[in-house]
Amino acid sequence: MEQLVNSIITKSKKLVKDRQKLLEENEQLKVQIQDLKQSKSLNKIRIDELLEKQKIQQIAGVFGKEEKKTSLRKIDEVVREVDRCIALLNT
Repeated sequence: MEQLVNSIITKSKKLVKDRQKLLEENEQLKVQIQDLKQSKSLNKIRIDELLEKQKIQQIAGVFGKEEKKTSLRKIDEVVREVDRCIALLNT
């Protein structure tokens, strides 16, 4: 009988320790979740700022060198195509 009681007490102590560890882990995870939520919020704000900046640059016509070259080539192609169409209409 005494052995059974000792076994129950030992198991109870282990359960209490396990419960305490889980409670501590739960608190750490709550803090981590809060940090991640804050980081997510800051990242969203940064993304919104960058998108707004990109819109402003597009409206202002600010392009990189490669984008300018590509755009100019496309415009030249369209102008040549229009010139060919006009030449065909005139003949």
